[in-house]
Amino acid sequence: MRNTMTRSGSLITVPNTYTMYQQETDTYCIPATVKSILMYINGTSPSQSTIAETTGTDPTKIPDYLNDRQDECYYIYTAKSKFDQEGMCSRLYSTIVNNDVPASMGISGTTASNWYYVTNGHSLAVFGIYDDYSYIRFGDPLGDRVAGCPYFYSKSASLSYSVCTRLVW
Repeated sequence: MRNTMTRSGSLITVPNTYTMYQQETDTYCIPATVKSILMYINGTSPSQSTIAETTGTDPTKIPDYLNDRQDECYYIYTAKSKFDQEGMCSRLYSTIVNNDVPASMGISGTTASNWYYVTNGHSLAVFGIYDDYSYIRFGDPLGDRVAGCPYFYSKSASLSYSVCTRLVW
């Protein structure tokens, strides 16, 4: 009988402490995600309501908003139709490891059995990824706003890809 070894990946996160801000209203997942990213990069950010005046609930407006307010990373929006699971992970890895900043992911189609809640559209921050691309580490603006949902958690890359709608990286 052969001794089979399995390799487990190592979690890589942005270098400093990451704080996730809870969304202030039911529709402020994008403003809360943007605020959390800007607070990480700059140590300061406009309020969620100020961010919402510009971005609203439109994820395509996230990159311009971030790029106008920081110089650490040039963020771009990419729809899921432009990448496969490997491409999703490589984009997130590049942002987290090479640029040392968080990314954002949109999700839809989650269920109570595979996520902490059901959603037809939600924005998350991504601040960590396993170097073997097996798991992704999220910051969720619904943390403590939805019963049982933590601010930080990991989900498999395959599950994450199945519910992913877009990246801002």
